[in-house]
Amino acid sequence: MQNNKPWLSKLMFLLMVLLFVICQAVLAASSPTEDISKIGAGARPMGMGKAFVAVADDINSLFLNPAGLGEATKFQFTSMYTSLFEGDLNYVVFAASNPFAFGSLGFGFISTGTGQIPSPTASSITYFDYYDRLFILSLATKEPVLLGNDLLRAGINLKYFSKGFSDAANSHGAGVDADLGIKLTFKNGISLAANAQNFLGSGMVWNTGAVDDIPAVLKIGMSGFILDRLLLLAADCDIPLSSNMPLPLHAGLEYRMNQYLTMRAGLEQVLSASSSVSTNATAGIGLCLSSFRFDYSYHPYRENGISAAHFISFTVL
Repeated sequence: MQNNKPWLSKLMFLLMVLLFVICQAVLAASSPTEDISKIGAGARPMGMGKAFVAVADDINSLFLNPAGLGEATKFQFTSMYTSLFEGDLNYVVFAASNPFAFGSLGFGFISTGTGQIPSPTASSITYFDYYDRLFILSLATKEPVLLGNDLLRAGINLKYFSKGFSDAANSHGAGVDADLGIKLTFKNGISLAANAQNFLGSGMVWNTGAVDDIPAVLKIGMSGFILDRLLLLAADCDIPLSSNMPLPLHAGLEYRMNQYLTMRAGLEQVLSASSSVSTNATAGIGLCLSSFRFDYSYHPYRENGISAAHFISFTVL
């Protein structure tokens, strides 16, 4: 099989060059505003310690490496829900993708927020609401570039951030950014991948005139199968934003017990505000029936002392 689309090969080469240039800029970036997707998207990746950059083989790829969307051969949909901070903060995720002649197109949405937050004044107490939303439009190449017997895929996300405070504390901000991901799969099933998240550096603009940077992160990873493809192993790392910061790592595994049941486990390192690293052990389970999959994951948060979260996803594959 040969690649009969020379323009696609040129595009893939351009994307790889662009990714290399982006990596140099990532090391110098800094920001006080977090990307909401950092919490996590998809109970399957969460159960694997978020080690998913090089796995990227289903709709969850939209959030962690858009290049993986190109592997889908039909419509996919997923949703996820959890409640954080003892139920005070709801966290909701939706995503859908579909292959077309020009490539795989996807849409993702993440939302969190809470209401009726008290704000004491000199004479009384007023209340305000908080919201944080992310909209993602994804495009991945449908046909991979062939490098001998190896497959190279690429994908890009266009992202719109919206967050703010309403009612008594009326303040809101918005920003646009992008992700660029690539995935190289070898004949033996091993995959190498990278995803440059929020590489535009355009920032979030508030109605007050303030501008916050959106953090740029370079994620690189590796995955592969063993035991007759029953056990999937994956490892990722996040390139630190400065040379004196620790390197957060992610490691996970997924074992397919039969056609219906899958078990998962992982370790996720998180970088705190004090630049120290804490490690969270995660676990999960997947139940699959025909084209429907139910995923559950358990994720503690040792770095901030809040209660562990239980993530639930429903996916159509």
